[in-house]
Amino acid sequence: KYLDPSLFTKSLSKTVRRACYGAPAIGWGPTILPIVASLPILDVATEPNHDATEREERMKGTEVRPLPLLAVESLWDGHKSAVGVTDTAAIVSAVIECVTFLMLRRPKENHPQFSLDCWRK
Repeated sequence: KYLDPSLFTKSLSKTVRRACYGAPAIGWGPTILPIVASLPILDVATEPNHDATEREERMKGTEVRPLPLLAVESLWDGHKSAVGVTDTAAIVSAVIECVTFLMLRRPKENHPQFSLDCWRK
């Protein structure tokens, strides 16, 4: 029933990198912060309620990094392929918003669940 945050982040990262080339960032740039803010800090597979075998399988060959940071890094990588100065400025602005939010975000014991229901509301 729940979306896999790590798979969602991986797809989001690829899409953001591609969107930076040719898509007007002034339109999609403001949507990045709410998406990044809704991602859990840790991947579900790294949380203690999953068994060790599942964690090991999902972690093979991957570096453990916060999911919001992966999304913002992809956005930053994509700014290099922006077509114009306006798009570059909009992308950099979205990166600044996200990084500022992540630096000011306080850790919580219970983050909201990332599920299909949150997209239907």
